[in-house]
Amino acid sequence: MKIFIRLILFQLFFTSSFKLISQPILVDKVIARVGSEYILLSEVEEEFAYAKSKDPGIDDNMKCIIINNMISQKLVIYHAKIDSIELTDEEVETQLDYRFESILRQMNGDESFLKNITELL
Repeated sequence: MKIFIRLILFQLFFTSSFKLISQPILVDKVIARVGSEYILLSEVEEEFAYAKSKDPGIDDNMKCIIINNMISQKLVIYHAKIDSIELTDEEVETQLDYRFESILRQMNGDESFLKNITELL
């Protein structure tokens, strides 16, 4: 009889532990993708927790607003990467020199420019 009770307890222990192990646990989830950027559920939950700490009256509908805002931000970044123009250092230096020279011409040369600056100070 004792062996039978031990066998039942042993079986109950292992079947209950297998049920705990077999249940999937959600670690994180991709909820949106914008270009090559992903928005994770954990990011939305983090933003929601922050908003909830500032205003405890916020309901779960705020998560939709947070997701929309995050998608908008990612879209702006994505399009900025697409539309970006790459310049070499030489091109930047050339443009700076040109603009500096045109400012100096407008101020009647280098000496007049320095004189006007010192008067302002």
